[in-house]
Amino acid sequence: MLYFRSYKVSIRVNGQDVPVYQPENDEDTKTATGWIASEQHQRFAIFCQQDETFNYTTSARVYLDGSKESSHRGLIGEGRLYSNCIEGVWDSPTSLRPFVFESVKTTDDDAYLNHSLDRKAPGTIRVEMHRVRVLSRPEAWQPSHAPKPAPTVHERSKKAGGHVTRLGKQEAPARLPKWLSSKPYSPSDTEPWVSFEFRYRPAAILQAEGIMPKLQARRSETQSLGEDEEVEAEHKAEILALEAEQAALDARRTALKAKFGNLNVKREASPIRVPQSAVTNVIDLTLEYVQICS
Repeated sequence: MLYFRSYKVSIRVNGQDVPVYQPENDEDTKTATGWIASEQHQRFAIFCQQDETFNYTTSARVYLDGSKESSHRGLIGEGRLYSNCIEGVWDSPTSLRPFVFESVKTTDDDAYLNHSLDRKAPGTIRVEMHRVRVLSRPEAWQPSHAPKPAPTVHERSKKAGGHVTRLGKQEAPARLPKWLSSKPYSPSDTEPWVSFEFRYRPAAILQAEGIMPKLQARRSETQSLGEDEEVEAEHKAEILALEAEQAALDARRTALKAKFGNLNVKREASPIRVPQSAVTNVIDLTLEYVQICS
């Protein structure tokens, strides 16, 4: 979550805030920025919250991949509603198409070498907070602008391997929003009060660039160490059992020699080896047994 100038904004997946890496607040540009990890086909929403001490109604405007024509808005601070979750684009008063991360489509066709993503700021989710005055219900519902489908780029493009945003399949939410219209709070409110920009990339790219820690790798290493220790303990137990068996045979041999004296005793060696699958180094434990000859 990013927090700046009385506002909190986060990207949510499955109702949970995703971690933000390297968050920064710039007082000069009044912009908070941070990095998040994205996944292909992953649905997401933008959660906005305003401090109750900030006595203005705010229009939260969402811009995906730098497109200024695809603004998706939500009001906060109106009455007791100090938070709002923008989940997608309403293509009718009762149906929604959710926001989804998608991989950039690539091709090896050299005809696409000079093709670009045609996005002003691909890999970004920008939220601008504008002070407004609420007017009334609009006379007619107006659809939001849907983001343009991302074009195909060449596989050698620096954008290959990245993600863009698209809209998911149409659905009918159980709860419908309240449609209101607004205007700037004052003639001077031409610029956002504060802006938030989330820069999204696949986790592998963020980890390669040192932005996101390799938590999964550490977890795997720890798990591997635990498994190695368990196997080593099993090997030690097996070796101790073999050593105990040899000690018992040695004791029996000594007892028989003491009982029968210098009888004709034939000793035969029977090598017993611990399988290679059990230990890293082969251990040859030669056990002697006693055969009483008449």
